[in-house]
Amino acid sequence: MQKQRPHFFIYTSDLLPKNYIITGTWGYGGYEAAQFLNAKPDAKEGTLWADAYGVCEFYVGKCIRRTKLDVEKYYPDYLYRTYHGALSPDFPHNTHAITWSYVIDGRSKSYVRLFKNDPLTPDQQEELQFEKQRKADEDRGYSRS
Repeated sequence: MQKQRPHFFIYTSDLLPKNYIITGTWGYGGYEAAQFLNAKPDAKEGTLWADAYGVCEFYVGKCIRRTKLDVEKYYPDYLYRTYHGALSPDFPHNTHAITWSYVIDGRSKSYVRLFKNDPLTPDQQEELQFEKQRKADEDRGYSRS
């Protein structure tokens, strides 16, 4: 039980191989991820996108938990991803490497990860503008054929 510290209430068994999930561990690791982000000097001005609950409650900056996002209004500095995440980002984002990772009980499928979201590339910005114009045209009844 000591090895699950501080998550004493998850059910695990050493009789099963580590590559199997015994419990979903939903919500675990969110506090730790928030503490990592909160330690940054600009944490209160930051924006985090999360695919699951458990981190927003502890993060001192703005936390967004929705699939679609107007990135011109809110461009997340970090993306919080979990194995069991209920949402997938359906907005332009530019993540490359894991910034921070937390594995629960050494089980690779029970994780939470933070990705630094770099500014959009010029190509991504152009595509975003194109999609915005296409949507506006569509709303007005115009069609691009």
